Amino acid sequence: MKNFSLILGILLSIGLQAQEVRKQIKEGNKAFAAKAYDEAEIKYREAAALAEEKDLSVSQYNLGDALYKQERYQEAIEAYELSLARTEDPARKAEIYHNLGNSYLKNEQLKEAIQAYKNALKHNPADEETRYNLAKALAEQKKQQEQQKQNGDSDQDQDQNSQDKDQNSDSQQNQDQEKSDQEKQDQKGENSEDQKPQEPQNQEGQNPKDQEKQGEQDSQQNPQDQKSEQQKQKPQKGGSQGKESQAENKAAQAEKEAAQQSRKNIERLLEALQRAELETQARLQRKKMKAKPNPGSKDW
Repeated sequence: MKNFSLILGILLSIGLQAQEVRKQIKEGNKAFAAKAYDEAEIKYREAAALAEEKDLSVSQYNLGDALYKQERYQEAIEAYELSLARTEDPARKAEIYHNLGNSYLKNEQLKEAIQAYKNALKHNPADEETRYNLAKALAEQKKQQEQQKQNGDSDQDQDQNSQDKDQNSDSQQNQDQEKSDQEKQDQKGENSEDQKPQEPQNQEGQNPKDQEKQGEQDSQQNPQDQKSEQQKQKPQKGGSQGKESQAENKAAQAEKEAAQQSRKNIERLLEALQRAELETQARLQRKKMKAKPNPGSKDW
């Protein structure tokens, strides 16, 4: 008798709890219809907390709808998955998969959305709305793939253009460097050709021909100093810059050697002139001495 009373009490309690679950779901449906989705969410959550396994699928499904309307798509996906796990009804599964696909699509999970629509059609092949959503999702997927391919090609083109620009820049720099080096070599050759031999000059910068009367003795007394000065003015050989540069250096060296030889010839000529002038002066002096009158003789 006691056991019977206990069982009866449990049954009554379960019955009252089920009635409370249905009451909360009903109130939630009214709020949903009035677009009070946040209030509907509260009612559906209260129903889910009290519901038994068989009623839990309904409360979770309705909760997913309320969350979807509030654009809380990830929470809606979680609610639909809980509902899906607690039902075996094919028609109910088709509806859950359909709404799950919509949530994935809104959450920008295109691959998962396509799979959810396909699962919905497996349970209800006659659902044209799901078929339409699937076609739309597939078209969006194709569009994204084409866009990704175009972006990849564009990135490759940009990389190729960047490489081409770098190569062109390097080539231009090399050409500019070669041109600059060639201009330097040409300028050096022009300078060597323009440096014609000059007549030797003394420390005051005067031409020796203008100093024949003033510097005859200096020229004879300081031949070593002049030679030392010539050695100081002798240009040093520079480094080789190719066959063309070597030829230019040899030509310049030959010209400078010719200038030095010319300078030596001039010095020899000056020395000869000095000696000739000295001899002339000596002859004149001797003639004066011979022609000098004798002061001791008288004509009267």
